[in-house]
Amino acid sequence: MRISTLLLFVCIFASYASNASSQTAKVNITNDRMTIGTFIKKVEKETGYMFVYNKGEIDANKTVSLQKGRNTVVNCLSQIFEGSGVTYVFEDDYIVLTKHAQAKENPVARQSGKVIQGIITDETGLSVIGANVVVKGTTIGTVTDVDGKFSIEVPSDDAILVISYIGYMDQEISVKKQKSWSIVLKEDSQSLDEVVVVGYGTQRKGNIATAVTTVKAETLQNRPVQTVGEALQGQVPGLMVTGKGAPGESPSLQLRGS
Repeated sequence: MRISTLLLFVCIFASYASNASSQTAKVNITNDRMTIGTFIKKVEKETGYMFVYNKGEIDANKTVSLQKGRNTVVNCLSQIFEGSGVTYVFEDDYIVLTKHAQAKENPVARQSGKVIQGIITDETGLSVIGANVVVKGTTIGTVTDVDGKFSIEVPSDDAILVISYIGYMDQEISVKKQKSWSIVLKEDSQSLDEVVVVGYGTQRKGNIATAVTTVKAETLQNRPVQTVGEALQGQVPGLMVTGKGAPGESPSLQLRGS
């Protein structure tokens, strides 16, 4: 019980994450050539954003060219991953990198398929970033970019697009002859009424505007450590645990630099 309570208090610190928007967050490029891994560490240090990616898809040791000076993170990402098949999405305090497999060109399929484009917003008119757009019954899918826009190739006019996003009701759209769509997602009132336990009580899920991270006790109970701080090492994104050297002394905790 004590461990669970301490974990909840640690999660509260996530509310102090950087509020730099995806459009204005900037990074200072001091070298015109650096590895992708070095760039990722620089962005995480200077903006507070944390990167999420599959190491098997993104080569962090690859050297890339960048323009010196203070540039926006968006422009740098566009330069680094241009033509690589890697897309990026800003989601809360995270930048998610995804590499889409390039399918072999099939002339027969191309004759019957067509490209659908659109934009997804919420009921207030704000763009929905990272919404899933999937052709029903297939593995064909994509996600919306930082402007809520998407582009996807469907096999035929009979295809149905399934749009989903956490906290919103799923929608199904019949493609038919239309090639451009403007889709408005409605909030899922049932999921927003769920109660989330935080360090200072309980709140409705729909009222929480901060990041909440949960670490289950089962994950920590078998770790050979002496303090809760040591047990949390590597379990919470952005949490840096630094030991002080003395046996049994609690380590210092820094969450995204705070």
